[in-house]
Amino acid sequence: MSDIKLRRSHNLPHDKARLAAEKMARRLKKEFDLDYEWDGDVLVFERSGVNGELTVAPKHVEMEVKLGFLLRMMKPTIERHIHDNLDEIFAAHAKRRRKAELPARPTPRPPGHAGAHITIPSPAQPCAINC
Repeated sequence: MSDIKLRRSHNLPHDKARLAAEKMARRLKKEFDLDYEWDGDVLVFERSGVNGELTVAPKHVEMEVKLGFLLRMMKPTIERHIHDNLDEIFAAHAKRRRKAELPARPTPRPPGHAGAHITIPSPAQPCAINC
């Protein structure tokens, strides 16, 4: 039975979701000395006192973590750290994808501008409507 189990939806292409999972694994390896390897679309990780897997599916990722006796006391902190990493990494990849897909931003319009081109006459020009 897992001590921590969470699922996070994403809208990334499968290859980008795997890259995001790989980025998270590299970060966790650096921070916590976790070893990891891929088994298909499942990232299996372990170190003394913790093991688990991160499954990358087309529309979600799912993580299951088994904590050793001593690390169970730190479960809330570890779980929060995992949530923060998932949010940060998958959101960052999604933002880059959205930016690449969005068209160039239009020229900003003044407030109340409906989009039609309006010429405002200068005081030297006569006004066409009763000014």
